[in-house]
Amino acid sequence: MLAVKGGTENVESAQGASRGRRTIHGTRPVLPDLDSWQQHVGGWFVPAALAELLGSPATPVERLAQSWLATGGKRLRPLLAAGVHAVLSGEGVTDEARAVAVAVECFHKASLAHDDVEDNDRLRYGLPTLHVSHGVPIAINSGDYLIGEGYRLLATLPAPARVRARLLTAAAEGHRALCLGQGEELDFAAAPHPLNTGDYARICKRKTGAVFAVAGMLGAIRTDASEAVCATLTRFGHSVGLAYQIRDDLADVAQPGGGDLGALRPCILLALACESRAPDVAGAL
Repeated sequence: MLAVKGGTENVESAQGASRGRRTIHGTRPVLPDLDSWQQHVGGWFVPAALAELLGSPATPVERLAQSWLATGGKRLRPLLAAGVHAVLSGEGVTDEARAVAVAVECFHKASLAHDDVEDNDRLRYGLPTLHVSHGVPIAINSGDYLIGEGYRLLATLPAPARVRARLLTAAAEGHRALCLGQGEELDFAAAPHPLNTGDYARICKRKTGAVFAVAGMLGAIRTDASEAVCATLTRFGHSVGLAYQIRDDLADVAQPGGGDLGALRPCILLALACESRAPDVAGAL
């Protein structure tokens, strides 16, 4: 899975956020302290750090967008981008990957703002969603602005032009896939019909999986990784996205009203119910 330079089987890794290198012989890398990585990456999303990278927010749009970036979340997608960059570069989690990681989170937070409007969700991270607290027009515009910020960060990276072109292409393809998955979900919600697990997996691959895939790919492309490495990371991202969405569905069903299941939106329990030939199982689901 890893890009091996110079034809050797040495894997260079680093612990925490340091730039020091440690060569580990063999084909399996020693994994770093992910808690330290997550803490370091999380520091990129405090207001002061965002203002340093994106510019001091001077307008209501900029202030709201940066505030939304700093709010909630586990930062799994930027952590994946930074982690992939760290392993392939052998330099640990450094500021070299910061702009890529923040771009990934810009795209993700934009999709959440839009998704909350489309699903009319009222809460996110235990707080009112953007469209509830600021209105639908402002929420949509904030999401659009964050998409622009993500592309701006990638387009202005201090990297060779071909690397920037690969980054922008990967982001655009992932953005397109996300919209296709969300569109299929919206079509289903408008006209519910029997859902099988294959349909469900395809939606997850396009929607949730696309974002994880892009996160890993962007981290790899920043190191000029091969297409083969990026293809592996894409498959990994799709699988992680499916697993993440299944777990989210199981947690969501405990929400008042049954969450996506109660709203007849695509979810794993609805797909299993539609496929089950046992009336008691289907009825329970």
